[in-house]
Amino acid sequence: MEIQFFLLVFVCTTKLTTGLTCYNCGMDTFVSSNNTQCQEKSVCADGEKCMLRTLSSSVDGHTEYAMQCASVKECDGNPEIVGKRGIKTRNIRYECCSTDLCNMPSPTSVNNQTCSRDIQIMLEDSLNITRVDYHDLVMFVKSMVSQLGIGPQANQVGLSTFDSNIDHKWDLDRHVTQANLQAALDKLTFNHHTRNNADIHRVVDFLVDSALRHINGDRKLVPDTVVIFIDQMALVRLRDAIVNEKHLLDNVSRDVILVVVGPNSDPTTITQLYNLASSSGHVLHASGYSTLMSIQTQLLNLLCQ
Repeated sequence: MEIQFFLLVFVCTTKLTTGLTCYNCGMDTFVSSNNTQCQEKSVCADGEKCMLRTLSSSVDGHTEYAMQCASVKECDGNPEIVGKRGIKTRNIRYECCSTDLCNMPSPTSVNNQTCSRDIQIMLEDSLNITRVDYHDLVMFVKSMVSQLGIGPQANQVGLSTFDSNIDHKWDLDRHVTQANLQAALDKLTFNHHTRNNADIHRVVDFLVDSALRHINGDRKLVPDTVVIFIDQMALVRLRDAIVNEKHLLDNVSRDVILVVVGPNSDPTTITQLYNLASSSGHVLHASGYSTLMSIQTQLLNLLCQ
């Protein structure tokens, strides 16, 4: 009788998953803004993100940071992780990101506290921009201005939205503390227009005739800076040659920054607007509203150069 032996070999494979690597400092006490070079790192659990907590005091304006891994619940602002350190006088902001070591605060945070500018921000408000995009845009502006000293002797920030018309939100001297400015940004509303039009002629006229005037808070001895955010797919309207618009704008500000948001190469309707910017280095690009943080350091450096 022939006996056959069969050897069954089972090969088991285990899928190894590795979480994000994040900076991990200031878990119990916030890291001071003059010591932001955290060297401690942690490998996060599966599904966790890197979190940066920014604490801004509404009393003396100083900024502190905490860096850690965080769950989705924590990234959504679970109050249990805020702590009890002077909540009434401290504004704590949460930012979560999904790439390794992405939760380090900008090294420009401290230097930008000392510059002094009158900054007029112009945000496009049109059909191309979704409600999620608006949220990301506001979060970026909040993050950007949080890195600036705000006040009568520091930076002042005015803000308006535009499409085929201008919706002026507040003058340069309306919010003269960081806390008040952040609160105003929290309440910022958009019209969610059904048009794609971006009337640049009206934007320039508004900047020249209204926004950057002394009656609206502009300080005569302080440099003016204009920051224009525009969607890559905007239908730009011009009523005059772009060089003439630039000439008008130069009369009130020699420091104009253009931020274009979109994933593709800019169409000619947008590239013509490069001429409004103070230089080619004053034209910044973000591939989407959720990636605006990638240009924050550049923008802050331009604001306070």
